[in-house]
Amino acid sequence: MMDRLTLLASDCNIAKQANQRLEELIDFAAEVGAPLVTVGGFRGRLAWSEEENPREILIAILKSAAERAFNLGVRLALEPLNRYETDIIPNAAEGLELVQRIGHPAIGLLLDTFHVNIEEASITDCFRDAYQAGRLFHVHIGDSNRLPPGKGHINFAAIIDTLYMLGYSEYLSAELIPSPDPDTAAIDTAEFIQRLLR
Repeated sequence: MMDRLTLLASDCNIAKQANQRLEELIDFAAEVGAPLVTVGGFRGRLAWSEEENPREILIAILKSAAERAFNLGVRLALEPLNRYETDIIPNAAEGLELVQRIGHPAIGLLLDTFHVNIEEASITDCFRDAYQAGRLFHVHIGDSNRLPPGKGHINFAAIIDTLYMLGYSEYLSAELIPSPDPDTAAIDTAEFIQRLLR
């Protein structure tokens, strides 16, 4: 985002650079042994594209990227973002629908509790649906105010219990405002979540 690169940029040169960056990120992930590459705001917005059918263009880009990732032993995790940050894939259901249309085993979802809190009717059903579809690749945790868990009103006990009962064994990672500072936010997050783990 610092380089202002998005896959659905109105400038075709910027969109091309963004696609190249995605390929570079996949290659880098493979080199360092990272299990996945996430695609969140980097996808851009449908409204930014001047193409006739930007959704189909995004599907084609992600399908190609998924194949590259698969060949290198990496997966792509598409992150639904709330309606204030995107006009495409604001929730898990739309994410699963797009992933199904792409139809590649190397692409799934990253569900972020901050966005889930805004967009989902149930704080737990979206995790269950994504997991049962075999597409829950990663989870971001952050409270309703983007602070460390326990500083807002999200019911993390229900989420952790759901993930445990489903058998989710991938990572939980914090994506939040580093308040009062990054180290304290990390410690607060780890301590809070560890109390909920069995």
